[in-house]
Amino acid sequence: MSPTTLNQPVCLLSQLQSFISVEAPYNVLTQIENYNDGLSAIVTNEFLNKYEGGPIACGEFGRHLAILGSLVLANTRTDSCKHYYLATNAKIERVYEDTCIKDVITNDDFCFYARPILNEKRLGGIKGYVTDEKGKVVFSGEVYYQIIPYNTFEKLFRKRRLDTSAVDSSIFKRKTIKKFIHNDLSVTANYGEVSKEHCSGHFKNYPALPVAIIANLFMELGIELCKKHKLGSNEKFIVKGAQIEAVRLVFATEKVQFKAIFKKPFFTSEPTVLFHAFVDDEVVAKGIAQIIAL
Repeated sequence: MSPTTLNQPVCLLSQLQSFISVEAPYNVLTQIENYNDGLSAIVTNEFLNKYEGGPIACGEFGRHLAILGSLVLANTRTDSCKHYYLATNAKIERVYEDTCIKDVITNDDFCFYARPILNEKRLGGIKGYVTDEKGKVVFSGEVYYQIIPYNTFEKLFRKRRLDTSAVDSSIFKRKTIKKFIHNDLSVTANYGEVSKEHCSGHFKNYPALPVAIIANLFMELGIELCKKHKLGSNEKFIVKGAQIEAVRLVFATEKVQFKAIFKKPFFTSEPTVLFHAFVDDEVVAKGIAQIIAL
């Protein structure tokens, strides 16, 4: 199935959207429809780091797959209640054989597919993939969730409530890392304070930095580490595979720092990089990725 053959069943999109807690502008899925035992969706790509080979970034694949996966799980539930589907673990593998290099921003359309592989009362899991305009699979992956009822979430995190009604919801704003601190085989960066504006759509009145945005920053940090050690002549890299774990939510007003370090010697053909995100001394997210120079 190609993006041009999908028809938009507006009722399905609006119905499922009311059961999850991720909204625009972070959620940019369109043309949702039933596909086999899951769902499919179209996404117009918004972001690609200038040093990461495309056609879509590893972190952005994780972002859209996680949102589609929450819709898949919501579509299988027998209750009609709204839930928070918190992505806790993701495993991503690059399938695309071509080494596509694109500019920082691209407007390519991609087709995402996801189906359930774990569906319990408080835990869920999905498996899916993304194809380009030619129908080639770029990434495949699995995402696992903690599922929390809407009212329970509000009770658990009532102290984190912030009014987000004034936040611009027309576009998702990204905060970039401006300074990297290198130390031999590691690199650190200070993201600084998480603002409501950088969590728009995730979640209403409980703004939290999306784990996929953390993953994007992990990959940016890893690529910076590879660049520092000159692993590649044209400073372009692809993420061959990655695993990301969200230890807990990172809410607006918290201050985050990042660290990346080589796990394997950086001169190997497929260097492995370990990542950690910290709030103070607490690890809030971690990951591992294979990053290859083009």
